[in-house]
Amino acid sequence: MGARETAGARFTAAGRHLFVNLQYPGLTCVITGPWGALV
Repeated sequence: MGARETAGARFTAAGRHLFVNLQYPGLTCVITGPWGALV
């Protein structure tokens, strides 16, 4: 599968979605969740 490197992560302004960028293979993923449950 090869090496992966994160290239940054950001929450949306509302804080409901987390976008994570992977430098290789040039992929952006969105993570949703009950973030309030983690605090």
